[in-house]
Amino acid sequence: MDPNFVHEAQGDELCSYLIALEGWRRGLKLTWHAAGSEPFRSIKTWYDERPGKLFSLSDGDNEHFYFRSRGDAVTDSAVETGMDKEKTKTVLQTAGVPVPKGIVLDLTKSQEELQKSVEALSFPLVIKPLDGSFGKDVFTRIESWDHFFRVIDQISETANTYMCEEFVFGSEYRLYVVGNEVVSAIKRVPASVEGDGKLTVARLIEQKNTDRKQHPRLKNCLITIDDEIQEVLDKKGLSLKTVLPDGEALSLRSKSNISLGGEAVDCLDELSGEMKKTAVNAAHAVDGFAHGGVDMITEDHQNGAEAVVIEMNPTAQIGSSVFPSYGRGRDVPAKIVDYYFPKTRKMKEQENYMYFIYKDGLIPLETGVARKAEAPDVPRGFKGVELKVKNLTNKMTNIYYFKQQMMKKGIVGYLRSADGGKHGEMVVMSTPEKLSEWLDEIKETDYLFEIERVDVTHNTKHLYHTFDISGYVTNWKGVLREQTAAARKNKILNMMTSVYQLKSKIKIKRMFIKEETDA
Repeated sequence: MDPNFVHEAQGDELCSYLIALEGWRRGLKLTWHAAGSEPFRSIKTWYDERPGKLFSLSDGDNEHFYFRSRGDAVTDSAVETGMDKEKTKTVLQTAGVPVPKGIVLDLTKSQEELQKSVEALSFPLVIKPLDGSFGKDVFTRIESWDHFFRVIDQISETANTYMCEEFVFGSEYRLYVVGNEVVSAIKRVPASVEGDGKLTVARLIEQKNTDRKQHPRLKNCLITIDDEIQEVLDKKGLSLKTVLPDGEALSLRSKSNISLGGEAVDCLDELSGEMKKTAVNAAHAVDGFAHGGVDMITEDHQNGAEAVVIEMNPTAQIGSSVFPSYGRGRDVPAKIVDYYFPKTRKMKEQENYMYFIYKDGLIPLETGVARKAEAPDVPRGFKGVELKVKNLTNKMTNIYYFKQQMMKKGIVGYLRSADGGKHGEMVVMSTPEKLSEWLDEIKETDYLFEIERVDVTHNTKHLYHTFDISGYVTNWKGVLREQTAAARKNKILNMMTSVYQLKSKIKIKRMFIKEETDA
């Protein structure tokens, strides 16, 4: 998986793209769906107005529907259980799965009643919403009654009920379970920076965010300097202007959420069998939890120390498993597609490296001209050729026409120019017949470039299922947008003129009718 080819899929869209890409590469029919489409009316979804989170895969006999990373084998009942922390705890406890000791707080009660209900628990405590996510409104390491009631005052206007649990010491892990198998495991590390003896904490955060912007999963999960970070710095007697000694690490948060700037460290091969078994048991305890994330805490994940389950997430992010901050990426999309289409496992062995451009396939849905959009079939039996070219033209119309013609001929690849258009390289892929026919044709064409050399290439990995042109002009896509905008403006002006003329005719006709009536 080349991270450079998934840059268009942002945030939650990355999960959809990864699974859709895996199915498409295996020859399954990929279809994107608009929000509210018939197949998804019986599937629990949210924030799906923007296309790219709803899709289906079909082998001709069976079709399965997906919302982000969650397929239709995961029931709405499992989703509702995962969204309700009280219900999750009850279900897991009944099944004998270890969970933190806790109670539900009723914030409508008096301080005395609250204190009495919490006295059965031991400090430090954790308070979190019953239906929260992304670490929002989660308060950890509450050490005293004074601290407890300060938190209660802060959250009392948000909701009337919260979960209160004993704080469990250890590190947080997310294990992704598919069926009876743990297919990935990441250790979630809170946001942090490391000093170099030169830069301030603020500059170190800025520098780290610059690195995260290059990461396919972390680019939307930057470290934001907020009240929590300021509080952590204050407690340590530090500030954003502090220069940390070279090599000194500074943890910026107590929460380990990736969305809050945390890191994902792959640890699947290090986990104890007991911890994996607990995760699978937790998944089986929730009816309809075919696959998803199981969040756990333990002090020692290698030597069988007890791990407790803190959350169940049927719509878990899988981007951190495929692209961890550190360690080996795990092919979770393949495991999910295996689960729904076991007969396509052999197709996986063929290792197709073709990509489709994510945004292009969503255009019919974004413009509203269609309720679903089918992706073109994945190419099979393609061969590749590499060309060195020179004297490239800079004419906009020729470039765009060439791109269109390549797509019509069923030829994919790219053309990249360098040295101001003096030289360039081209990689093209198609069936042997189409490729041979195109080579014979292009050798007689000199309107776009001259061919210096043609080599058979084995570098057929990581190509878009389109023909891409780059480096030709400074902003040829911008030029196209400007031309399109100008054409749209002229079309609107013509429509307005037509409407004005029509109104004028109606007024004249009414005037004549009125005069005749008066007469």
